[in-house]
Amino acid sequence: MTGNVSPADREKAKADDDAGHKLMTHGDYTVGWVCALPKEQTAATAMLDETHPDLPKPLNDSNTYTLGRIGKHSVVIACLPKGQVGTNSAATVATQMIRTFPSIRIGLMVGIGGGIPSKVRLGDVVVGTPSGQFSGVVQWDFGKAREGGKFERTGSLNSTPASLGTALAKLETKHDLEGTKVPDYVDEVKRKWPDYASKYLRSDTLIDPLDRINRSHDTCTRWLAMLFSMIWASLLAIIRFLSGSQTFSVMNDATEQVENLPPPASDREQRRPGEVRVHHGLIASGNQVIKDAVLRDKLDKDLGGHVYCVEMEAAGLMNNFPCVVIRGICDYADAQKNKTWQEYAALVAAAFAKELLVNVQTSEVHGERTVKDILEPALKVLDEVRHEVISTREKIQKNEELEILKWLTPIDYKPQHGDILQKRHPGTGQWFLKSIRYKDWIEKEKDILYCPGIPGAGKTILTATTIEDLTLRYQDNQNIGIAFIYCNFRRTHEQKAEDLLASLLKQLCQQRPSLPDIVRLLQADTLKANRTRPTLNELAETLHLVVSMYSRVFILIDALDECQVKDGCRTTFLNEISKLQSTTRTNIFATSRPNPEVELNFNGCDWCRISASEADIRAYLSENMWQMLGFVQKRPDLKDAIEDNIAIAAQGMFLLARLYFDSLKDKTSATIIKTSLRRLREKSQAKVNTDERLDLLAQAYDEAMDRIRMQPPGFQQLATKVLTWIIFARRQLTILELQHALAVSVGDEELDEDNMRDIKDIVSVCLGLVTVDEQSGIVRLVHYTTQEYFEQTKTRLFPNAEIELATICVTYISFRTFEAGLCETKAELRDRLLSNPVYNYAAENWDHHARFAATSIPGIKQFLSNNALLNASSQALLHDRWLSDSLFDDTAFTDWSSSQDLTIGTTLIHLAAYFGLRPEVASMLEQKAEVDSLDVHDRTPLMIASQNGREAVVKLLLDKGAKADRRDKYHGTALGYAVERGNEDTVKLLLSHGVDADSGPLDPFVSINEEIISLYLAAKHGHIAIAKLLIDKGADLERSNFLFDTTPLCVAARGNQESMVEMLLIRGAKFETKSINGQTLLSWAACHGYEGIFKLLLEKGINVESRDDNGGTALTRAAGEGQLILTKHLLAIANINVDLEDNSGRTPLSWAAAGGHVAITKLLLNNGANVESKSNNCRTPLSFAAENGHQDTVELLLEIGQANANSRDIFRRTPLHWASRNGHDKVIIDMLYSLSIN
Repeated sequence: MTGNVSPADREKAKADDDAGHKLMTHGDYTVGWVCALPKEQTAATAMLDETHPDLPKPLNDSNTYTLGRIGKHSVVIACLPKGQVGTNSAATVATQMIRTFPSIRIGLMVGIGGGIPSKVRLGDVVVGTPSGQFSGVVQWDFGKAREGGKFERTGSLNSTPASLGTALAKLETKHDLEGTKVPDYVDEVKRKWPDYASKYLRSDTLIDPLDRINRSHDTCTRWLAMLFSMIWASLLAIIRFLSGSQTFSVMNDATEQVENLPPPASDREQRRPGEVRVHHGLIASGNQVIKDAVLRDKLDKDLGGHVYCVEMEAAGLMNNFPCVVIRGICDYADAQKNKTWQEYAALVAAAFAKELLVNVQTSEVHGERTVKDILEPALKVLDEVRHEVISTREKIQKNEELEILKWLTPIDYKPQHGDILQKRHPGTGQWFLKSIRYKDWIEKEKDILYCPGIPGAGKTILTATTIEDLTLRYQDNQNIGIAFIYCNFRRTHEQKAEDLLASLLKQLCQQRPSLPDIVRLLQADTLKANRTRPTLNELAETLHLVVSMYSRVFILIDALDECQVKDGCRTTFLNEISKLQSTTRTNIFATSRPNPEVELNFNGCDWCRISASEADIRAYLSENMWQMLGFVQKRPDLKDAIEDNIAIAAQGMFLLARLYFDSLKDKTSATIIKTSLRRLREKSQAKVNTDERLDLLAQAYDEAMDRIRMQPPGFQQLATKVLTWIIFARRQLTILELQHALAVSVGDEELDEDNMRDIKDIVSVCLGLVTVDEQSGIVRLVHYTTQEYFEQTKTRLFPNAEIELATICVTYISFRTFEAGLCETKAELRDRLLSNPVYNYAAENWDHHARFAATSIPGIKQFLSNNALLNASSQALLHDRWLSDSLFDDTAFTDWSSSQDLTIGTTLIHLAAYFGLRPEVASMLEQKAEVDSLDVHDRTPLMIASQNGREAVVKLLLDKGAKADRRDKYHGTALGYAVERGNEDTVKLLLSHGVDADSGPLDPFVSINEEIISLYLAAKHGHIAIAKLLIDKGADLERSNFLFDTTPLCVAARGNQESMVEMLLIRGAKFETKSINGQTLLSWAACHGYEGIFKLLLEKGINVESRDDNGGTALTRAAGEGQLILTKHLLAIANINVDLEDNSGRTPLSWAAAGGHVAITKLLLNNGANVESKSNNCRTPLSFAAENGHQDTVELLLEIGQANANSRDIFRRTPLHWASRNGHDKVIIDMLYSLSIN
């Protein structure tokens, strides 16, 4: 079998036969010829006596074959994929070849290689011949480490097929007597392929460097010999003269000795022009290019001096493809390696291969076993091993990719998408999918479709339907990417602009065959910079690159009106998406409720207003009519009336239709139903605009709450509890969390599992206002408008909600099971959280609910007084930190120290202030607690409350006379802590009570009288609103931190707080000041790549050539730190001095070269930088590049810059000396080569 061949390939083969060719089959070919380079394949093809039509290949064969005849042998030629060399690639090509052509019996590996100059010359041919323990080829980089540091090579080629071995022996004798026919075959190519001749045939431009070296060496040798002979003759003459036996004669003796010298090498080894010699010896093969004469000669020595050639592919055929390896010598495998001789060397190697085949009898070839038969057992094992290796590698790679994607963002919108599709009525949204606007949007690239719609119109269902349609439409096209986001007002904490971009990036990465390297690099660079998360710009840039990998991308965003506006989140996100859409082939689909701010972003785009179609509403009602009481099922007229009236009354709002339908489920007679329908119709007839339609929804919700209140007491109470938790909980709750929360009663000391309710009953008693997302397990309100309704009415409907939730949370975290205190291992903590599902929520949020409660919460004082309960709760609060490293690492919490123990050295009023419990603090003060009482750190309750942003407690303490200017043992103040944490409202409160805006915590490292001013802290941490408050209250813009002599502007620039820098500059901060280490702000920005701040400073007119304390400029720092973009910005400025020296006499080029920044070095050279600029120690850029081993930079300076390789510094050291001193061998070779040329 040769694999699965397509019908099209069979037709092609038949057509070739019809054209007059002998119909060849895969089984007719007996000789396999493997090449590594296209030029080798060209040479091989030129040697064919005739070419044959292509034959079909199996689908799993990636080789490309050339078929033909040499003599009486049918030959198949294959070449390695372009750009892939080495033993592994050769093995792959050979393995696929013998599977496709099962009758191959002998093999040839023909191409070019590097020669050993003492044995061969350029243009010669080397045939791999056994020597000692090795057959014709040895893999020089494969073997075993032996005792004493010795390395025993074990890789060698299989024995040469007998037919080829016999032919080689015969041919070697023939060459000795008659010479080789290689020149004849080369001449034949010249006649057959005249266009080929200019590139592949030998010409006068091909010069063997050994010719020059031999001539120079012979001349030098003869002169040295003559000098030595003269000296020796002089000594002999003096001795003879002193002994009186002979007169003093020198020249005669010297001349006689020189004349007796052997002739020069060039005379000993004279060759005819174009003569080709064939050598038989060992070929060393490996997986790396050898361009090192020292390594080349060491290999030859280690292998007994039998090596004639070095190359990269032949060893890959070991045990895979028994063959003869033939190499044309194109270089000497040294630093002067070039491509000048490659074509000619490939041609002579192919010519010898042809000569060899002509001398092989076909009968002898057919007497050989097929390669496939020889290797069948090995191929089977190889396939099994390869499959296992690939499978294991894929698993490891997949796990690595999943970890990186999880790091990118843990958010996954697919479960939510699945839940929406599950709830969708079949056929919903077909009107949209068939619409002209939707079809146009799909067909046009870079198009935007904005779909506004009133609440409840079915926008989210339509988004899910569109996503599903696109997914099915392009499921077989890996070049089409699809990503989507469902914005949700309850998920604002995980839907910041960075989160949204990260989610789109993650989804598009998941659709690639493998994780793009750019994403791996993003993680590596982020972690290398000691950051946990990438910046917005980094995410946007990476997203842009990944999107560019697709031919088209569709991005769908649902409910943009629910995307948070805090900190400009929605605006930032839409700006980034707009930039992406304008520069890539990206289509955008977005839905939103009518919202002027959102709509501004879609001016000029196609719009398609969304409303539930009457057909969709009718289909939903008909499908769910079974939920009505039995008498309705018997009255078709009544069912029609329900459909007709609700379809009209719903006013295009699917949600309203559902609410109306739910309102009829408990109606017990046809008269009552008809009366209800009439009222619905009357209410809807007067509602025309959007606000009036929303009133219909509000009325429907009111009626739903009325129906809940009319339920039996048990149902009513359960529904109220459920809605209280869902509406007031600070995050969405899972089924199990809600079940546990509902099972807790005040005074419980442990969970009563018999008090847990079934989830179906929980949903049922809420009469359609609550739903469960099956895939995510989240229990939520049925719609965004439901939450909006309760936001407006919750105070009236649930007046004691915060008290009830706080009480339940405190009761839960006070259970007896938690009196054991801290867990000692991660496994123990994990088990605690899994066994008590709502414990984490209660520990995180009990204080929040308590702060919003109007009265004191029962059990709080007892909880705060119990150290074990308090510490256990704190540990659960921080559980993400402890379990993040490894969920299954059962190790002790070795880093849980007293600094995490809230109970050490503190008092009840401090704890109450920490949690913001105003009623408890007020109660304690009434009971004569000291308002400025100190904990173990000398912190007052006011400091604790200010640090944690507890405004109500701060106000209470200030009103009760707390001292706002007091300092703790770390010199901290209430204002300083509030500023550092970014608690804006607390800062306002403190300033309104007269706290000095210039005050701040004292610097613990210096004199007690030196302050770190509050504005400095605000600038450092990027709290712009607080900084403005402080400036408005008179804070000094130029007041420096004493220790670092750093102003607020400097510290903001150092932290890359771009918006803060812009605000401070607008407010008048001086920008010519110097930062830490005496650097200017521009130098600091240039050094660290802060492009935004850099541009702000340039716009302000900062002096680009201002110097830091070391004499460096912004250009110096940008070049030295490899900041290419900023270097370009600076060089674009008119009249900038590109050779400005710093205090050490070094120029930007010197620093760029020292850092190995090739692109910047080239840029500076192109802008006229002096390549011979010298530092105070007379060192040039080349000297610094050579010292640090930057080979590419050295080559650039030598080739483009024409740098002087002989320049010496004040210590008489050359660049070569610096390179050798640090062991940079490759640089040494480049330098020597340059010196030899010069």
